[in-house]
Amino acid sequence: KDGVAVYGSFAGTETTVDARPDVATSSPMEWSSLTTVDGNATLPCVTIDAIGDCRLDGFELTNGRYGSSPDGGGGIKITGGCDDSVVIANCWVNENVSTYYAGGVCVRGTSSYQVGPVVTRCWITSNVGAYGGGMEVYRSGPTVERCVFYGNSAGYDGGAIRNDGGVASLIQNCLFDRNVITSRWGGGIYWYSSGVDAVQHCTFVNNSAKGSSYGTGDALYLRTGPHPYIRNNIFAHHQNQAGLVQATPVAAISGYPGAYFMEMRNNLFYNNINDW
Repeated sequence: KDGVAVYGSFAGTETTVDARPDVATSSPMEWSSLTTVDGNATLPCVTIDAIGDCRLDGFELTNGRYGSSPDGGGGIKITGGCDDSVVIANCWVNENVSTYYAGGVCVRGTSSYQVGPVVTRCWITSNVGAYGGGMEVYRSGPTVERCVFYGNSAGYDGGAIRNDGGVASLIQNCLFDRNVITSRWGGGIYWYSSGVDAVQHCTFVNNSAKGSSYGTGDALYLRTGPHPYIRNNIFAHHQNQAGLVQATPVAAISGYPGAYFMEMRNNLFYNNINDW
């Protein structure tokens, strides 16, 4: 339903939403009062379908399952072309599974390709999907900010995020740590988008991908898309040597031959086998 905000993790003594203990100052693993939505290994924990002006704030979403093509999202399934008036905030999306697209959060737009939801200050951890372990985006351009992607895994494309949005997406001020691809590309992020996108002010560390002849991209793999901006990021401790790009092993950033121009500014590379 449009215009609904749902808040969780109250102690029961608050008089305002802002008075919830710990929510604004620590991670959900440390909250004294945590509201949990359990999918019982059967259904997605939450489904948001074709609505606007809504907010989900302050929940653990765990043990969700989704097994049908072409969607996913064991933790949160967002469909029907939701725009940036849909906000997911202060949520812990943890240990969800999808046998197709994202195990954690799946954002599916419509054929009109529009601005997508806002995902802010969320912890997306230990989710498993076939495409996009933590999050998958299709025909939508979300903003993802101040989030932690830790320990997610996928068989193909995007251990933390698989972006096939087609609309400009923004990912900023996020941590990508120990996300894994078991078969193909983009341990941190797999980017296959035709929007003008940006990844900025993020830290990528200890991600891994086991790619094919077009490289691995332990942290970031660029498939296509005009002029993606990669600015003010840190890429560290990526050690996979499986991929080849022009006969050079690539650990941190890799891309498909013939991919569009990429702009990189003010990035720090440290202790990677090769940087890009």
